[in-house]
Amino acid sequence: MSLPSISQSGQAFSSAGPQATGVDQVAHAGQANRGQAHHKYLVDAIRRRLQLLCTLASVPSKHTKGTRTMAHHPVDLSNDELRDLLDTARTEAERAGIKVSVTVLDRGGHLLGFVRDQDALLISGETSTRKAYTAVQLDAATAEVVDAVKPDGPFHSLPTALDRPLLFIAGGVPLRRDGVLVGAIGVGGGAPEQDHAVATAAAAALALAS
Repeated sequence: MSLPSISQSGQAFSSAGPQATGVDQVAHAGQANRGQAHHKYLVDAIRRRLQLLCTLASVPSKHTKGTRTMAHHPVDLSNDELRDLLDTARTEAERAGIKVSVTVLDRGGHLLGFVRDQDALLISGETSTRKAYTAVQLDAATAEVVDAVKPDGPFHSLPTALDRPLLFIAGGVPLRRDGVLVGAIGVGGGAPEQDHAVATAAAAALALAS
């Protein structure tokens, strides 16, 4: 498995706009620096995740046996946590007045739970699952990496780089326990920002958003 092409330019996704002078110029410079720092963090994080995926793909399965637990950090979502994630997401969606599908995956990208409101669009089941899969593969919320896969972004070829297509639309959120990835939740059916809010609320309610 080969890594997608990655731009080495390190440019921010958006410019600071027309040049200003004095205080305005200093403010714009500060904003640009913060934006570049955040951009670099995301790019580096995604690159490390992709390198890890390539490494794991090349390791014989016998070498990965017996690795389901990590010291001091349970890496599996419990049945209670799964039920609470689905219930909380549905409650948040009802509060927002939207009909959604909700998918929860484990840290390996395997399905743990799925629920769809009977009035939600059928396609929302597919989008919620792909959002969750994208979030768990990159260990990042899909809302945070949308710009990275635009035609001029550093990971423009990433959506089709894997055998299973990724979906870069807000609504996928990684689940972490004490900073350790344990899975992901994906929500589809509302506007992207609504789906992201529902997924984030469900993760935060179970203290799985750290």
